[in-house]
Amino acid sequence: MQSVFLEGKTYEILTLFLQQFTEKRNEPDDLKLLRKSTITKIEAAVDIIKKELDIRISVNALAKRVGLNRNTLQAGFKQLFSTSVNEYMRDHKIERAKVLLENSDLNITEITYKIGINSEAISQNYLKNATD
Repeated sequence: MQSVFLEGKTYEILTLFLQQFTEKRNEPDDLKLLRKSTITKIEAAVDIIKKELDIRISVNALAKRVGLNRNTLQAGFKQLFSTSVNEYMRDHKIERAKVLLENSDLNITEITYKIGINSEAISQNYLKNATD
């Protein structure tokens, strides 16, 4: 009886593995493995974004600073954070603006400079999104 049970469990496990394999092959965005060094460089890019929030930086410049090409950086952000580099920067700026609005005595102009937005129209748009 035990051998029949073990054989059944073996088939069950094999079936689950095959099902997972089939599902992954049918996904439109097949995930690619990222090297540890690439992940480290993407984490460095995240640190730059957070530390230099008040400075506008292009994706190309950011990629160059961390030693990746633009496409690898974009693909890494998409895989790790499910968003593009620019969307990640925007979202981080909005979150920082929310915190500053709620917890500081800074006025809107000062907040926009702290998060790297200097245009009045853009500032109002970011802050509107931050309060939603």
